[in-house]
Amino acid sequence: MKKLTTILVITLSIIILGINKNQILDVSKSNPERAWGMFLDYVLENPTDTSLENIGHIIKAKLTLKNISGFDFAIQENFDEFINYVQNTTPPASILNSLLTIFPQTNESVRKAIETPEFDTFNRYLRLLKIVNPEINSKIAGKNLVNFFVKYPTFLSYDNISLLKLSKYSKDIGTNMLIYIATNINDFDEKNIPIIARIIEIAKELGGNLSSSILKAIETYASITRRLSENLTQDELFQIKKEITELPVKHSLLTQTVEKKLNNINENSEIKNIPENLNIKKNTKKDFNIIPWLSTSLLFILISFRIIRFYIFYIFGLKKLAALTYKKIVNNSPMDEEKHLRLAQLYEEAGMYDEALEEYNLIKRLKL
Repeated sequence: MKKLTTILVITLSIIILGINKNQILDVSKSNPERAWGMFLDYVLENPTDTSLENIGHIIKAKLTLKNISGFDFAIQENFDEFINYVQNTTPPASILNSLLTIFPQTNESVRKAIETPEFDTFNRYLRLLKIVNPEINSKIAGKNLVNFFVKYPTFLSYDNISLLKLSKYSKDIGTNMLIYIATNINDFDEKNIPIIARIIEIAKELGGNLSSSILKAIETYASITRRLSENLTQDELFQIKKEITELPVKHSLLTQTVEKKLNNINENSEIKNIPENLNIKKNTKKDFNIIPWLSTSLLFILISFRIIRFYIFYIFGLKKLAALTYKKIVNNSPMDEEKHLRLAQLYEEAGMYDEALEEYNLIKRLKL
């Protein structure tokens, strides 16, 4: 009797209220059985509607998953929860087919993530490469991925590169990334060249291959940048300066860094050459002992403050130590978005891209 009543209600609703396909799909998000009944009656009323087949497949897929625990997100067509499910689980083929029927936008989402990456969706949509492998325009992807990674280098994480490798077009994408860099390097700011060197490494990891003097020059630039963070002699700096002048890419910032280091060496040398006794009264033994003690004590007091240690590390170019020190400062203010943002930027400067990405994700959660 109850079934008969339900059928009569559905039939009358279609006739009187003119139920449409969207309403049937809305009902399927909470009650697939009822939606199926509405669908069958709608088919009888509209036998020439060619779009009904897809709706029928979606409702049947929901009926397949309805009695399996943990698939409420599929019934409700919650795409974000679907992505979370894919990230943590590898579904069997039967369930995967049903899920892809319910979420037909999956392939398009992956294609957009690779061809036209965006900050808010890149990480999430890329995870779907675990279950689909859509057609990709590798030339467009190569260009846009390079520009995206230059703008957001924190996305150059191990997980993201591992996912990109799953694409059947990964080698073509990598090669097109290299071609785009070699052809357009002069369009980028010099400060981004170290990041571009990292992108070259990623493109090669994807299987990209290109013989180019420009690519080699970019890699040399990045190598010199790393060497300049070390304590170098004057002769070593002159040799680096010579190498820089031979680079066929922008290098004015690199030259300035070398000149600054050479000037510092010269200044220190001049200070050492100043005579120790220029009519200066000799200190007494007592003064001689007290002054170094006071200096050491003052220095100890200063470096006991984390913020002082942070600035010392940062000024002397010890970026990783500066970031790790600042991390301890941020731990004391876990809800301070500005400090988390500063920490993310410090991680980027230190080349700690995975840690920087974690901070950016944390900032997004704090904004919720």
